[in-house]
Amino acid sequence: MTKQKLTKDLIKTLCSELQKDACAGTLIKKLVGEHWLEKVEDLRYVPQHRLESWGVPLKLIDEIYDFLAENEADEGAHDFNAYVNYTLRPTMQSYLTPSITFSKLRDDAEKRRQPRTWAAKRLQRWFRHRQQQRARKPVITEDQVLSWVEDGDFFKPDAGKSQETREKRAKESLKKGVARWRARKAREKAEGLSGPQQRAPPADSFLAKIVETSPNTIPAFLAQRAAAKPRDCEVYQLFTEFGNKLNQSEEEMRPYVHRLVTINWIEEKEDLVLVEDRHWDAWAIPEKLVVLAKIEGGKTGGAKKSFRRDCQCVFL
Repeated sequence: MTKQKLTKDLIKTLCSELQKDACAGTLIKKLVGEHWLEKVEDLRYVPQHRLESWGVPLKLIDEIYDFLAENEADEGAHDFNAYVNYTLRPTMQSYLTPSITFSKLRDDAEKRRQPRTWAAKRLQRWFRHRQQQRARKPVITEDQVLSWVEDGDFFKPDAGKSQETREKRAKESLKKGVARWRARKAREKAEGLSGPQQRAPPADSFLAKIVETSPNTIPAFLAQRAAAKPRDCEVYQLFTEFGNKLNQSEEEMRPYVHRLVTINWIEEKEDLVLVEDRHWDAWAIPEKLVVLAKIEGGKTGGAKKSFRRDCQCVFL
């Protein structure tokens, strides 16, 4: 059976590579919990526009599809190598080696002309080969086997004791959970807190609007936990230069930077090529900024791939 990687492990690895570890849980909940995409192979059949509609950052979508392409290429190379090693090479050797070819032809002719004799010789060869193998291997007596084990090596408790052990472990786990719950409640009571606590809305008006208009979504999660000032990166610095060139203040440029950097993880100049015209239109970014961003993105030659090929994923 073919081993398949799990989606949750791929998302954790990619988020770690992109330094977005805190976002992995929400993304896994969306992809695996809500849409049952448990295996990486399931992501191959999900179109990009659907991932975008779920709020998956544009940079992460590109990393996922890049991993799928690399994985498919590796599988193709493995299948080709297996065909060469186990099918093509033995066939070519049988034709290129005269002695082997002659033996096969003679064996085939004897099989057709004298099937009983051929079958007897086959059994004789098998029996002699087995005798040779036994002669090469040392004979192990029962006493030697018993000397290797001790009395407690093979012990199977009865069903009653196993049930008691499981119940004991379950009760201990429940006790610890109740103790943690009581400690948390006591701490909340001492701090004057009660009921579920909600985060304060983001200080930035653009992020606060996303949280208000799209609650319980991936963009709202990213906006809720983002700082008012966008992360200092190449795209942030680039759009700051654009703002200075176009006489636009940092406050006026901030929503556009948040849309790229905070919501879609477009942090490097190379990543700007991932943004297509339909994205610029949907995000309502001024056309002058779009033109300048396309020029800078075109100079880089393509997005960098942060995924490492030695991904430590769990297999099924």
